[in-house]
Amino acid sequence: MLDDIASGKRAVGTLLPTEHELCALYSVSRATVRQALLSLQDQGLVERSQGIGTRVLATSRRTEYILAAQSANETMGYVEETRFVTKQRRMIRVNAALARTLGVTEGSEWLHVSGMRVVLQQPAPPLAISNVYVVAAHADLLDPAQHAATPVFRMMERAGREHITEIGQDVTAVQLTPGQARTLRAPPGSSALHVLRRYLGKDNLPVQVTSNLHPADRFTFSLRLHPS
Repeated sequence: MLDDIASGKRAVGTLLPTEHELCALYSVSRATVRQALLSLQDQGLVERSQGIGTRVLATSRRTEYILAAQSANETMGYVEETRFVTKQRRMIRVNAALARTLGVTEGSEWLHVSGMRVVLQQPAPPLAISNVYVVAAHADLLDPAQHAATPVFRMMERAGREHITEIGQDVTAVQLTPGQARTLRAPPGSSALHVLRRYLGKDNLPVQVTSNLHPADRFTFSLRLHPS
């Protein structure tokens, strides 16, 4: 069954044969079929619903990244334990809609780098669709080779241009559009987490904004706070 799903013979969104049919198809017992289906479900490949059947959710094993943080430095572990794969890089002037989303000034100039986040040493679907915005004054610091593994704000600080005074984060539950689902190799309309981070510089203004769109089953943000 795993080979049939991985090859696309059992397409995403379709139902697998019933347990009885699978027993006959593979000449195995019902207990063996149930164990196999549970294994596929644990890997995030299928979903079992009583009265409906077993539906194919994905063609490759689920990848999940868990970010556990108690401080801003630990939050940045996400950047250091994954890699950014650049797809496009260009200078833009922020329109009204994007300015509201990012929390920056309309008409200001930013470097926009779009791409995907992947987990190191895991041949699996992308962890997220990523968009990085860097204020134009610091765009020259963004070296593509360094950016793959180094947080952009760290480049600003090492160059002596900025000191990050605050990192704000908004997490929103959304649904994937068909285009986003294709890029992430996830079911269209499935749940996702949109994580938006704003990095404020020494003038208390945004100098970097990052937007990451994660399929819900591939990312967990775990925050532990200690009473003062």
